[in-house]
Amino acid sequence: MAGREWDPEEWQAYCEELLTVHYGVRVQIVPDRGQGDGGLEAYVADECIAFQCYAPESPFSLDAQTAAQRNKIRTDTKKLIDHPDRTQRLIGAGRTIREWVLLTPSFEDKALVVYANDRSLEVRRLASEQAWCDPLFRVSVHDDSLFAIARAHLLGGRQGGRIAVDSPRVNLDEVRQSGDLDLGIEATLDEKLVADSNLARSPRLFGAYKEEVLRDYFRGGAELARLARDVPSVHKSANECADIVFDGLARSLAEADGRPVVVVGAIQEKLQRVMEGRMPALTLDLIILLSRYFVASWWIQCPLQFDEGNHG
Repeated sequence: MAGREWDPEEWQAYCEELLTVHYGVRVQIVPDRGQGDGGLEAYVADECIAFQCYAPESPFSLDAQTAAQRNKIRTDTKKLIDHPDRTQRLIGAGRTIREWVLLTPSFEDKALVVYANDRSLEVRRLASEQAWCDPLFRVSVHDDSLFAIARAHLLGGRQGGRIAVDSPRVNLDEVRQSGDLDLGIEATLDEKLVADSNLARSPRLFGAYKEEVLRDYFRGGAELARLARDVPSVHKSANECADIVFDGLARSLAEADGRPVVVVGAIQEKLQRVMEGRMPALTLDLIILLSRYFVASWWIQCPLQFDEGNHG
């Protein structure tokens, strides 16, 4: 997907999801832990196609991007040639690779296509006696438009190619009537929020803030569950961002001087900025909602017990 910068691991996870949606059980994903992926990250046996996913890290220019992609083609196809027995075991006895595809977010220099064609000839020559190499072996380069239908399915609910909010506003009266709001959750919030001196002095403000936390918790939770179901790699990234930002929060709260709400609000803003930088696949509205959810979830689930603030 052109027009955005991809983290290499996020791109790999996204491509694996695309391939799985497109091919189903016909595709074999090759894990890269241990001794690496051996020059391929997925293989489709009935089509003799191997895939390698690659997002250059922060290319500063078109030339740098193309050079990195060329190098990836050369080094990874070399792995196939240098370790023919391993290559054969990865794809299965009696099978061949007819096409090796570099899946990359974008390629804008036709010189890369020329290089892929030249490398095809080199590999056929160097691996001519290796059983895995099909006589018609070729290297090709594609972005995710190769799987346009799978992409549309996978990225359903997106705005301008980004994942958008897909849930309605939460009516807490309906949630309470349905029994989905555990009374223990409200009791937990009552115990923790009263530690904030400003909230404790104003029942109206206290009630409004608690209602906001509950709405954020239920709506954001629904969005996070959708990401876990439809786009696991994005779900994982969201949780990683939260882990990074919330680490050390206890120390900040110890210095809060009776205003934990202020500290947690600053954490929410920081989490929003981190997610904007690390998760360009999400719209801003969804990033805000998820950052508010993680704060709400923290209020409800964190084990910290707060001393009551100075309410004088």
